[in-house]
Amino acid sequence: MGFFDALKSVTESYTGNGDHAAVTSSLLEVVQNNGGVGSLLQTLQQNGAGGLVSQWAGGQTQSADPSAIENSLGNSGIIDTIAQKTGIAPDTVKSSLATVLPLLVHHATSNGVVTEDGQPAANSGSADPAAMLQSVLGKLL
Repeated sequence: MGFFDALKSVTESYTGNGDHAAVTSSLLEVVQNNGGVGSLLQTLQQNGAGGLVSQWAGGQTQSADPSAIENSLGNSGIIDTIAQKTGIAPDTVKSSLATVLPLLVHHATSNGVVTEDGQPAANSGSADPAAMLQSVLGKLL
């Protein structure tokens, strides 16, 4: 079992929601393989979600509107990639991301991994996907 398969299994056991589990672990995999959390935040900022990123970074982690997720990530290929990897419909992926992204962004910015504009924070080191998953799961439960 690979690292991300293990993350998916842990997520599913915590949430009892196979779709959230699959989307969360696939999101972390996609983010890690495509420039990290900083790159994700830059994509969000460049596509008009700077206000959402600021809210999430500040601790307002209630679920976003799935249409806002589509508008801010639709052209990046992230939604389609996750849908293909998981076999989950893109609309369901958007709904799951609307719940997970606010928590991921808050964790990454509040723990000094990246700044709100996606730049590596001073002394940030690298983001630990397991720590991010644990933080996100702690908020979902």
